[in-house]
Amino acid sequence: MQNGQQYNESSAVLRFLGKHHGYYPADPEVAYHADNIVDYCADVVPQLYPDQMGKNFGEEAQAKYVKTITNFSAYLEKQLGHGKKYLAGDSITIGDFAAAAVVFSYVHNDALAGGADFSDKGKKVISEHKHLASWVDNLKGELAAYLTNRPPAPF
Repeated sequence: MQNGQQYNESSAVLRFLGKHHGYYPADPEVAYHADNIVDYCADVVPQLYPDQMGKNFGEEAQAKYVKTITNFSAYLEKQLGHGKKYLAGDSITIGDFAAAAVVFSYVHNDALAGGADFSDKGKKVISEHKHLASWVDNLKGELAAYLTNRPPAPF
């Protein structure tokens, strides 16, 4: 809530906050890439949370998880093919925040509802994508204080 105004729709709020705090690119080309990543991540999350939320942890759910994380990782690996530090270029953007939310909620999360049966598989998939693994390691360093102190959450 800001100035008595309540905001909703997570992607719109992310863009709003990005513009207010310098994480939304001024360059239209870079902004397109950041927005594209945000929208892509918004499509990925609904593929991951139903099984975690519904405590569906069987082999079929694990296979679906691996397929989703594999597709997600391949997409981000392609985005990082430019060789820069962040997904949309040289500076961190809302695209990085959206992708980090997926990574640190559904892969690098010791409290993931499905446990290591899921997260270990996701970590293996990410490790097989060189640029993405480097991006994750970079963010783990930049977000170390937050990641260490965040309350445990199942996703």
